[in-house]
Amino acid sequence: MPHPAAAPDTEASPAAPAAPAAPPRVNVLRPPGAKRRRVGTAIGWLLLLLVVIALGAAIGMREQVMSSFPQSRAAYQLLGFHVPSATEGLLIENVRPTWSRNPGDNQPMLVIEGRVKNESDGPRNLPALRGVLRDGTREVHSWVFAAGPARIAAGETINFRTEVRPPSGAATVAIVFAVSE
Repeated sequence: MPHPAAAPDTEASPAAPAAPAAPPRVNVLRPPGAKRRRVGTAIGWLLLLLVVIALGAAIGMREQVMSSFPQSRAAYQLLGFHVPSATEGLLIENVRPTWSRNPGDNQPMLVIEGRVKNESDGPRNLPALRGVLRDGTREVHSWVFAAGPARIAAGETINFRTEVRPPSGAATVAIVFAVSE
């Protein structure tokens, strides 16, 4: 019998042809420390944001900062900001001298009353006041006194009162801030 030649396979094979194998999965590894770098970058941005906010507040509220921390005045001036003098925005007004008698020895006392007003936009340290008595051309007596609390709010007015036994020859009185500019 003749050798049967292999007949072409006309029947479909029960199994579908195998799909081509997927390329091997390549696991791309992050370089060592990449996660740490991401956290470090986030912390860096957060710190930068906090510094920017703090600088904005220090600039926007500079009058309050200079009032609360007088040593900061030099830094603001160095940066080119206007640094108000210790008395800028403060006004002495309604100074009224009157006479009274000392109840202990019945001697005349000069009583001086008035007000200090803060016309600035921020709180100010309230410097001491200096009373000056003159005989017309020269100073014959002076004294320093506290006008009230150490700080005065924006728009606030503080009343002051001082008493002095005037020397003979005193003809005029003046109240000024006791600071040297």
